[in-house]
Amino acid sequence: MSFINNVLKVFVGDKAKKDVKALQPIIDKINAFEKEMEKLSHDALREKTHYFKKQLQEATASIQDEIELLKQEALNETDIDKNEEVYNKIDQLKEAQYSLTEKVLEDILPEAFAVVKETAKRFSQAEEIKVTASAADRRAAAEKDYVNIQEDKAIWSTSWDAAGKKSKMGHGPLPCSTHWRNCASPRKNCRNANRRRKNIGSYLTRIPQCPNRKWSTSGDGE
Repeated sequence: MSFINNVLKVFVGDKAKKDVKALQPIIDKINAFEKEMEKLSHDALREKTHYFKKQLQEATASIQDEIELLKQEALNETDIDKNEEVYNKIDQLKEAQYSLTEKVLEDILPEAFAVVKETAKRFSQAEEIKVTASAADRRAAAEKDYVNIQEDKAIWSTSWDAAGKKSKMGHGPLPCSTHWRNCASPRKNCRNANRRRKNIGSYLTRIPQCPNRKWSTSGDGE
């Protein structure tokens, strides 16, 4: 089998090396945000999530408005043929919306990765993280013992008891480059924005396992 693989590499090249070469510009962009992220307060770093969501909403707002108007038109229309035309327009608009969403996600991906990397680093280096309490923090505090509310602040413990053993946020067995390659390969198979969002979510859940290294595409992370 290895002989066949070697023969294939001679004719079509090493796919892994090609993937690494294609991803390196994205890795460089992510690492370029490091200094900027380090300067942010905990609250400012967390606010980045709302900033990303706002970018997505603003980019697709006009299309969404058109879709809602057409949906209302369809509800008021009794002619089946005209209704079919309306729903065809809605489908076309949704396709355009998916494409636009995908473009925005591609644009914000490096910064989003950098935000998660910095967050993971802070959780791995500190015993607790103190932020301005939000409604979500208060709900979490009611259910989780590692979140506490003190006046207008939410205090997140970075470790917790798991079946009698102390678990610490940010510890994991694999280097950054391994996670990046495993997570990033499926990106080429994305066919619409919904699947891309799921894949990005998958990347983000894995990144905290290696917060103290710069991301690289060669062997182990630095």
